[in-house]
Amino acid sequence: MARLDDGDIRLKLALVGLAYAIPTSAALLGSGYGLLGVVRFLAGFAGAWLAQYAFVAFLRWRCDSESSTAADYLTLGRMTTGALLAGIVVVGLRDRASPVGWYVWLSALIGASLFDWLDGPLARRLGPTTLGGALDIEADSWLTLWCAVAAIAWGGLPWWVVIAPVIRYIHPIRALAKGDLPSGGDPWWGVLTGVAQMILLLSALAPIVGQQRDHLLWFASIPISAGQTFTMLAQVFARKTPSRHMVYLKEARTKNRADS
Repeated sequence: MARLDDGDIRLKLALVGLAYAIPTSAALLGSGYGLLGVVRFLAGFAGAWLAQYAFVAFLRWRCDSESSTAADYLTLGRMTTGALLAGIVVVGLRDRASPVGWYVWLSALIGASLFDWLDGPLARRLGPTTLGGALDIEADSWLTLWCAVAAIAWGGLPWWVVIAPVIRYIHPIRALAKGDLPSGGDPWWGVLTGVAQMILLLSALAPIVGQQRDHLLWFASIPISAGQTFTMLAQVFARKTPSRHMVYLKEARTKNRADS
């Protein structure tokens, strides 16, 4: 087995996974979910985390085993917040307003906002990498997917909010099948529908209860989910020119191969 050096993103993912699994298990025990609840959480968390690990390892191989930077801790934090939500979905959150509900919501909020805002500037300061650029996009998608599943499981949102996050995975699958890397480059209206979608999901996960809140979010989910689904489908069928991000990725891959 190859040694995992300090720049290996797989090592960073393992450390971030432990940083989520240990305190969450303690929070569940302290809130009365019992040992069985912890085991169920760890099973769901491990399943999602292993899926992340396989994907990260594949991208690392596709990027010629490129080393990562400290900025990737934040990107992996966003991604692993998705695994945290997956584990809590398996456990079954009893009360959004409970300490565990607050903990999960704050984790999702910080992952979707603070980590997302900081990892880009930090990556530019430390030097952007091909691997980090691809992971940044997929971390957003993975977190959005599990926010949608959690919002259905205990946030009171209808099943259709998960349609757009699932359709979005057509894009990286097609890119990887062509030998490229996942890329972004949504139009301005796609950015608006994406932001609206995340606000809706985080609002559903928020530790707030009430019938008015439930009705408002349910009705809001119709235009927001429809808009984001249209955006994802339009991007599937549109013939896109390579974005600046994708051009950078290809140039960086060519340079890495030339240097080696």
